[in-house]
Amino acid sequence: MQFRQIRKNTKDLYKPQVRADVYQKHSFHPIRIEGITEHLRQICYSGYTNILEISPGRGFLRHCFKLFPQISHTALDIAEDLHPDYVGSVTELPFAENQFDLTLCCQVLEHLPFKDFLPALNEIRRVTRHKAIISLPDKTRHFGFAVCLARLGWFRFEWNSVRKHYARKEFEFNGEHY
Repeated sequence: MQFRQIRKNTKDLYKPQVRADVYQKHSFHPIRIEGITEHLRQICYSGYTNILEISPGRGFLRHCFKLFPQISHTALDIAEDLHPDYVGSVTELPFAENQFDLTLCCQVLEHLPFKDFLPALNEIRRVTRHKAIISLPDKTRHFGFAVCLARLGWFRFEWNSVRKHYARKEFEFNGEHY
């Protein structure tokens, strides 16, 4: 697959913090699969078919979307070794205003310095016509229960709690997350 290099100096802006082989190790972790399933559910319910995925990881969703010819999927990442359709930064998306019905940006924004967080959100908003799905790591414990009853539909119960050792502390960049 050929990709399009959007900016020659994208590598000067950001450097990939995670190697492609890291995705291989964690691809089928239950929490990752649960997150991907939730994203697919939201995309299906939205009904939108022109989708931008920012930082596709190993391309799991791209593979799923190939099964549905009515879905147009575009992937963008700063890492060439992940083989996105476009190589570029979320802070300077190389697309026209309102080009995509839906933009998916999962587990990406926490890798940006704080000063680039709002510019990235503004860029996502600029290229998105209808809906953006943004996912960030969450340090709360999450418990849930769901049941589907015939003719009544789904019933869900969820509970979140913050553990004491996650209390706010002075920021220290760990080389990967801001």
